[in-house]
Amino acid sequence: MSHYAYWSLHRMPFGRPELADDFFAGRPQREALARLDYLISGGRSSGLLIAPAGAGRTMLLHRIAVSAGFGDTAVDMVRTGARNRSAEELLVHLAQRLGVTHLGVTHFGSGRLGSGRLGDVYRQVSERIAASARQSVRTVWLLDDATTLAAETAGALAAETPWFTAVIGCSPHDALSLAAAVGGCPLRIDLDPFDLADTAGYIRHALAQAGAREEVFKDAAIVRLHELAEGRVGTIARLADLALLAGAGEQAKQISAELVEAVQYEVMPAAA
Repeated sequence: MSHYAYWSLHRMPFGRPELADDFFAGRPQREALARLDYLISGGRSSGLLIAPAGAGRTMLLHRIAVSAGFGDTAVDMVRTGARNRSAEELLVHLAQRLGVTHLGVTHFGSGRLGSGRLGDVYRQVSERIAASARQSVRTVWLLDDATTLAAETAGALAAETPWFTAVIGCSPHDALSLAAAVGGCPLRIDLDPFDLADTAGYIRHALAQAGAREEVFKDAAIVRLHELAEGRVGTIARLADLALLAGAGEQAKQISAELVEAVQYEVMPAAA
């Protein structure tokens, strides 16, 4: 029997952003989504989505990527993980997701955006964005773990057309350098950690979506989860899942604060 089955759950309750029902919009998510709507619907060129590690930035970007649009704004949405990707790899990923099928390129050397084979892909991406614009469709590039190269590439595209928006996902530490790299004056969108009410709502929502019929976590356990994770949803999810595993091993009837404390050292170093 899996530890999920022990708790009468039909699947993993935490950390499954690919499942639409698993997304929980606490106050920080609702505020960030409102500012993203302002950014995209208002036709602005770029914004910085700033969040500390574990605060749910990737989950939020995934949610945006699978959305149909923002209000009355039709969009082509592309989400790209930018870490450790060159400018060439970033552009090819964007081109492929936008449906550019005849790239004719399998490998790039070094080069600038406007020259050589890299320049050819850049021009094809620009043409695809322009074609969408003629149909009143905005192209939105969601860059998670953005780098200076990613921001510079997005800034170059944004400078060419008013129908392109870049959302630059980053940590607070990198925000100033990426704002300079993207150019202009990007809108700042902060994704703050949960407050206690959000943490409790997230835990109960996730468990209910996984089939829970009774309270699995005691109130004191939820408070301790919140304190240890400092409201960061990714860390909350990892701690909660480990607590479920430990609780099943001990055949507990509910998750206690003591169980949460017992598993904290398995996850806190990774969350630092």
